[in-house]
Amino acid sequence: MSFRALPDLESRLTLIRKAINEVSQLPGVEAVAAAGPLPMAFPNNRSFARENVPDSGVLASQQPVFPGYIALTRTPLVQGRDISEDDIRAGRLTAVIDQRLAAKLYPEGALGKRLRVKVGSNLAHIEVVGITPPVRAARVSDNDLPHVFLSYNIMQIEPWLVVRTERGAAEMAPEIRRVVEALGTNRPVVDIKPMQDYVDASIGDTRFTMLMLTAFAAASLLLAGIGMYGTLAYLISQRTQEFGVRMALGATAASVMGMVAREGAWLSATGAAIGISVALAMSGSLRSMLYGVAPTDSTTVIAVAFLIAIVAIAAASVPAWRAARVDPTTALRAE
Repeated sequence: MSFRALPDLESRLTLIRKAINEVSQLPGVEAVAAAGPLPMAFPNNRSFARENVPDSGVLASQQPVFPGYIALTRTPLVQGRDISEDDIRAGRLTAVIDQRLAAKLYPEGALGKRLRVKVGSNLAHIEVVGITPPVRAARVSDNDLPHVFLSYNIMQIEPWLVVRTERGAAEMAPEIRRVVEALGTNRPVVDIKPMQDYVDASIGDTRFTMLMLTAFAAASLLLAGIGMYGTLAYLISQRTQEFGVRMALGATAASVMGMVAREGAWLSATGAAIGISVALAMSGSLRSMLYGVAPTDSTTVIAVAFLIAIVAIAAASVPAWRAARVDPTTALRAE
């Protein structure tokens, strides 16, 4: 919503409270709050420092929020309290920070301490009233960027209404648009969509990169299978007389087939060991693209090894079957 026609903080707060109250009364709405910017949508980072400690700044993502936003997003508090309506009414500068920022700035305990941050041309000293677990608000893959929830009166940027509802965004959009535009904001309400859309958009580049890597990996696996088949087929064609002699001396088709299969298994095991070793050595370069899984995840490594084994068995089975069907008489007559 636009605040250009609103001259002071109180008139802006009044408008936001009216919007929250009107939307909260719509059928199916469980909770409504306001914040800006939305997580994963418009990253907003700033340096926060210990009070009275020069050169202690730590870069963190930030969100000026209204009371109830932290609870609406189901972000738990591990210490302290949420930002309250009393904080905003009284003009208190308060913040809820995540554990990463607390550990970096106040390892001895951050609750009740003050953050120093530049707001416009002034330095603000903000009391820490609560601590949450690590929050990812800029990108899903941000493992090291801390987050700060600021009471809205500290930075009066344009807020976004955040609604938790049992109904879909497409169904709710016309009703939300109607009640908010009726408040006289002189601005159309747009971009009413589920939060999942913002999350999906934030990982779009990473998803594309991973899809390309998956395609290259599949192509590599196919080429490896074709290469193994071609190598074994060629080696078997050069050993036709050997197989004929073995079978003439009493070797069974099963034993010949097993010998060829073992050679194929040895080739695949050697290649897989080298490939997995190189992949593990370079796994650190993939860390920034992963979320919720380690680059050296044992389940993934085992699954890849199992897949390689299946491809190797399939590639070696045809040459092994051909070797077992060698006619000893024909093979011994061949030059």
